Amino acid sequence: MTTPHTTTDRRRRKLPDELNEWLRTPGGELFRREARRHIYRGGKMQRPLKMAMTARERGDLIQLFGSAALGPSRLDPAKAGQALVTSRYALTLRALLIAADGPLRTGKGRVRYDRLVKRHQAHIARQHLVAAIEHTPQLDDERALLLATPPGTRHVPEHSRTQTGTWSVYASALKAAAVWWQGHDRLWKFGERELATRALGSSKAWTGPSQQAFCRIIGRSFEEAVHTADNGVSIQGPGQWYLESLVADFDNDIPFVEIPGHTAAKRGSFKHAATGILLIENQETFQAVHRTTIRDTWLRIFLKGFATDALVAVLQALPELPLAIWADLDIHGIEIVTNLASRLDRPLHPVAMDPTTYAHGFYSQETPETLAQWQRSAQTLARTGLPALRPLAQAIAAAGGQRCEQEGLHEHVLPQLSTMLEAVKAASGLCPPQGRA
Repeated sequence: MTTPHTTTDRRRRKLPDELNEWLRTPGGELFRREARRHIYRGGKMQRPLKMAMTARERGDLIQLFGSAALGPSRLDPAKAGQALVTSRYALTLRALLIAADGPLRTGKGRVRYDRLVKRHQAHIARQHLVAAIEHTPQLDDERALLLATPPGTRHVPEHSRTQTGTWSVYASALKAAAVWWQGHDRLWKFGERELATRALGSSKAWTGPSQQAFCRIIGRSFEEAVHTADNGVSIQGPGQWYLESLVADFDNDIPFVEIPGHTAAKRGSFKHAATGILLIENQETFQAVHRTTIRDTWLRIFLKGFATDALVAVLQALPELPLAIWADLDIHGIEIVTNLASRLDRPLHPVAMDPTTYAHGFYSQETPETLAQWQRSAQTLARTGLPALRPLAQAIAAAGGQRCEQEGLHEHVLPQLSTMLEAVKAASGLCPPQGRA
């Protein structure tokens, strides 16, 4: 790909040694820096260039441009340029700057260049994804949708079976599905990390959303599709897990206890003195909740960013208590709640995931392209998403796709978390039983 440097660099001149020496003086460096900044911001070299100068810098500038070009705190580019053109160097100011440091760029030019680079990268990513699924007949419909999308974009096709609006999730799911189908045709069942290594380039490349999108593509649960190891589930609160005797007491003054999810769901029994279960997306929030008044009444489970099959199995095995969830106030958080709600046979109540709480948050810094993509996804979720989270999706769309992580909301949410969870209990209408459901 041709970069903006190519044609301009051919016009760079080799400067005389004494002019190179002047460019390295304090005044020369000040001129180079301030002139480039002025041009980058859209300034014209015909307009006065403001400069705060030391006596040494002023002397250096007078040496090359003459005293008529200098005011108390500014340089007159027209007079400076005239002095330089009529000198023995016969150079324009722009030629001097280009010879010293390369092409001149404006802010608008840089934005355009970055846009072209990203469009090229999107085109390459699209080509690679088309090639990855080309010889998998089970994905012919997805390939046709992909080829119909506008070139140079990373838009996920609207009717993709992945049901995601995030390109990285979509691409991972299709690549994994292609390799999985090829193995399936050979009567080979991959291990979870084996498939990730083969299809995604790393054994740790799986994410919750990419696993879920992959399962939607192949029409099987993750456990049916691949060999999985038991995953740990981190839990706190007034409860215990027993086999023949006590194995794990969750109600200790420690950050958390981790139990093997599938094993705990299938063997032994749970006992508890809880009035509800709260799922939490992020680890710092999970441990911060331990310092609140709900520590003695609610079981808390750490999502680790997404809901694994092991975690779902534990939730199905736990008593029929009111079930609440608190995730990040962003597209990913909404997708986590929506996906988990679809996999459970019990009501799931979001807490602290509403427009009012979102308005108290702190937005993370993202690129304009990322925000635009999230805004489009939020607009879709505001129409089709989980009803309880449509108001939040609308707020995210109205804010241009901005994401709000739950850690930035601790001061606002934690003091009123108990009240929020009382409302969940009232809405659920459940009388908490003791022991295993």
